Amino acid sequence: MCAYVNFQGFLGECEANIPIFEKMTTEAGYILDQPNMQRELETLQRRWADVISASEERSIRVDKMQGAWVAHNQEVNNIEEILEKFENRLAQEPNVNSTDPQVLEHEVALCKVNRMYSITCS
Repeated sequence: MCAYVNFQGFLGECEANIPIFEKMTTEAGYILDQPNMQRELETLQRRWADVISASEERSIRVDKMQGAWVAHNQEVNNIEEILEKFENRLAQEPNVNSTDPQVLEHEVALCKVNRMYSITCS
């Protein structure tokens, strides 16, 4: 019963589309009867194949560029993090008012680290 209902639906769809099919068949006859139509269709097919080929090549290039951009963006983010750390270190005032030698030695060590850090970053 279900197959019969499906088949009836299929027949109804076929009948509804017969005018479209007949129009396409008629128009195809007119088009194919025109001079040089076969050659023009072949030219269009070659051009379409070229477009698809070029699109695939460009897609590969775009994927490579996207990968390079992501890598570049990650590197920029890494550099920005380093600069932010460096700015935070430089923003801290050294404790030079202390009389404790250990505190002063620590401040000298931080200064040396900052100087080495600034040399490697430049």
